[in-house]
Amino acid sequence: MIAQEHARAAPLEYNALFTTFDSVFRTISKNQSEKYTLPFKTEKIDLDLVPDFPKKHKQQFLEVFGQPSLIYRDIRNLAEKLFSHPLFNDVTRLHPATVTRDGKRVYSDIYSGQWWQEFQKISKEGCVILGLMLASDKTVITGNLRNSAWPIYLKLANTPFEYRTKDTLHGTRLLAYLPVIESKRLPNKKWFPLAKKAIFHYCIGLVMAPFRKFGIFKTQGPDQKVYKCIPALTAYSADYQEQTHFGNFLNHSLISMIHYLWMTCTSLAVYTNTCSTVSTN
Repeated sequence: MIAQEHARAAPLEYNALFTTFDSVFRTISKNQSEKYTLPFKTEKIDLDLVPDFPKKHKQQFLEVFGQPSLIYRDIRNLAEKLFSHPLFNDVTRLHPATVTRDGKRVYSDIYSGQWWQEFQKISKEGCVILGLMLASDKTVITGNLRNSAWPIYLKLANTPFEYRTKDTLHGTRLLAYLPVIESKRLPNKKWFPLAKKAIFHYCIGLVMAPFRKFGIFKTQGPDQKVYKCIPALTAYSADYQEQTHFGNFLNHSLISMIHYLWMTCTSLAVYTNTCSTVSTN
């Protein structure tokens, strides 16, 4: 209620929410001097730099798709904007908590999980766990079903569920657009799924790269105070098709993706088995 009252009383100039493919390009092309605007950048993917891409099929891939592009923005800056957003000053969780109901422990949100308590115990005193939650979902963006976009969204586990999931509070922000790689000409080629998986992992690595330099980093948070934070990937949400698309095996493909994030972004704290929530839609 506090955040909702603030939103009604004083609308904020916070233009970091983009929900359509066209709005990305409008943002890229507009003047970026506005205080709260977080610009996107476009990066052409050099297939020679993509680990595990089947290089002998590179030319055939380029003939069909051309050079794939990733549209994304700085995840660290975006996380800081969410963490310091005035609407969430009074509700942001800086520490884990034990929640009980009728004398029994219940797990009502990510902050009430045992993983956060265990992680906090082994973290340096005074540090805040910055819980990163990613979600991706390829979607059709035109009425004729021919054009698709593949957005990745970011939200923080520090923001309680009822606030981060409420559309009007904008607790979920668009982080990136992954390249959509689909073809009726190549699906039966054995190398094609491997190529898509390799590009996906490479793009995720680029998106998460800003956290590779930081174990503990200082960032603005609630009430514009500076906090020492440890970034932790707490959830990756994807539908079943995405799981099977980019994992070598069905049931554990998202664990594989999270493990990749951990291996790529060495200072991004990931408790793969007990601290990460793998969710499916």
